[in-house]
Amino acid sequence: MTTMHDSLDQRNATPTGTSGSIVLKGFLGHTQQQQNWCWAAVCVTVTNYFSTPSEWLRQCDVVNMAFQTKDCCMSPGRYDIPRSVQGALERAGHLNRQIPGAADAMGGFAVIAHEVGTLRHPIAVRNRISGGGDHVVVICGLREQTQSLLVWNPTGYYLRTTLANWSHDLGDWTNTYLTT
Repeated sequence: MTTMHDSLDQRNATPTGTSGSIVLKGFLGHTQQQQNWCWAAVCVTVTNYFSTPSEWLRQCDVVNMAFQTKDCCMSPGRYDIPRSVQGALERAGHLNRQIPGAADAMGGFAVIAHEVGTLRHPIAVRNRISGGGDHVVVICGLREQTQSLLVWNPTGYYLRTTLANWSHDLGDWTNTYLTT
């Protein structure tokens, strides 16, 4: 795993010194604001990528939609509960398709290269982590020569990994969420 802290301009999410890389222009990863809000942070990250700043959502807006309430922004700790990123992306209108299974079930690197490199769409991935539980991250770039992926982890950092190293770096890939 290569962390991207030093080589990533966080303001516009463009790696520096990584010739041959494709990174989604304007992609800005949002850090989860509560311990169990990776799903909300990923939904906000994807939604805001496709939206203009005047349409941007906050994580508490996404949580309000999930719990059908209006008080999450005032009392976010009460709603620090895991939820489905699929449901959140559907409600926000940015889920194209959910594909169960690991990366090979969705077509592997070729499909990732098409979605991120050609269509310029981020891909959300749910992972089963050791010790139990799930965690959602976003693929926001790639390097075709090495078939490496640039991933936003909503705990607050970018990392570069490969499909071969994915389980070691992030956990077991269980679901893919193609976005639109």
